[in-house]
Amino acid sequence: MEWQKKSTNTFELVDNGYLLGTLRRELSQTTWESKGKIYRFQLRNSWKQTYQLIAPDGKVMGEMRSKSWFGSSSVITLEEQRYYLNFTNNPLAAIQLLDADKQILVEARLTTAKGRAQAEFSMKEVFKTNPYAFWLASIIWHYFYPIALSECGDVDSLGFLLMATA
Repeated sequence: MEWQKKSTNTFELVDNGYLLGTLRRELSQTTWESKGKIYRFQLRNSWKQTYQLIAPDGKVMGEMRSKSWFGSSSVITLEEQRYYLNFTNNPLAAIQLLDADKQILVEARLTTAKGRAQAEFSMKEVFKTNPYAFWLASIIWHYFYPIALSECGDVDSLGFLLMATA
């Protein structure tokens, strides 16, 4: 499974040559398009503390809130399920989506190989059957990509950075 950059703010998630969906990062919202449906992850207030998860029909299906004002984790509630979004930096930047039992479901993290930074993106196989797995994965990438750019610096080396594994 890998994220492929198509333009400045557009990425495609591909698994074994099969397009799972397209992520578009915008100023106040991010969209995830999959199977002809568009899901939104949209800023709800100007403090950047609450985001809404909006279904293709416009219904608010859930939200994401920071656990604390200066915290490094958030709680995502989606159709009465709770997930936890954790930002870590041990030893390099990573973002994890955890379930209620604190098990990692999705992770994007920086690693090094032969002195160069690269991204690893993984998802638990059993989680792939969740109808919202790839939408939640797109939220992880929404946050991880700017961190990866910041940590790696050189935009020209981004092609190497975007290589991801499942």
